[in-house]
Amino acid sequence: MRGRLAVCQRRSAQQFYRSFYSHAFTVQLLMLVFATGYWIIAALALEGEAVIIGHQDLRGGWWLMLSSKAHMA
Repeated sequence: MRGRLAVCQRRSAQQFYRSFYSHAFTVQLLMLVFATGYWIIAALALEGEAVIIGHQDLRGGWWLMLSSKAHMA
């Protein structure tokens, strides 16, 4: 009985770790994509009007409005 319980616990722990690591990997991938996206926007912002190209790729509508107002000013 004790051996069967240990096997069940070990199996559930493996499932938990597997789901946790896959989820953590997804979150890290999203963070990496967002970080590189914001770096691209920052680099394009230094170029001036080219920043709008980056906004169309990343759906940042509010950022586009802010940057266009900043360019008009």
